[in-house]
Amino acid sequence: MPAWSALALSAKRIPWRALFVAGQQLYVRGRAFRDNLTATERTRLGEILRKSKGRRTNLSDAEVSELRGLVVKGVRGGP
Repeated sequence: MPAWSALALSAKRIPWRALFVAGQQLYVRGRAFRDNLTATERTRLGEILRKSKGRRTNLSDAEVSELRGLVVKGVRGGP
């Protein structure tokens, strides 16, 4: 398991930078995990990552929660 995926599995509260990097890696290189997300979810993941530009302050709290949920779902699989 890649190190970035261990971050998503290890803690309920994921630091912003780790969450961003895990989401980015999942979106760009996570072919093994892509089946865990629907096409709509993958699109939304990319939208949120682009909107953030790497900064948590560019996102609302709801978007950060949505990103966290998508990353965890993408890594773990299931709902």
